[in-house]
Amino acid sequence: MTPLFKLVPAYKKKFFGIFLYLCNMKKIIRLTEGDLTRLVKRVIKEGERFHKNPHLFPGDAIKLISMEGEEHNVPSGTEGVVISISDDPFDVGNKLISVRWDNGSKLRLNASIDKWELIGE
Repeated sequence: MTPLFKLVPAYKKKFFGIFLYLCNMKKIIRLTEGDLTRLVKRVIKEGERFHKNPHLFPGDAIKLISMEGEEHNVPSGTEGVVISISDDPFDVGNKLISVRWDNGSKLRLNASIDKWELIGE
């Protein structure tokens, strides 16, 4: 009998933790390769529901999807142009994006929290 780990192709190995969790449950679970494939496809589909912000450059036109905690200042759907991109001094590895919003606001986007999309792609 082939060990379960050898049945999982390389690109699916990052999801193997799910399978280990299932196998460590008190119930005995038999997973065929087809079961694993269906489970991995479902996990990938679930992950696609999360929005991934596009990479930005100064001059890009964007449309705000959401800005956490600042909905009253820059509502969803507001458009703007990226002015500059800088490092967040309080969160290493995070970026702050300065935008000239059409409603006159000067609030910056937090790349790890806020959501936007490019206009005119």
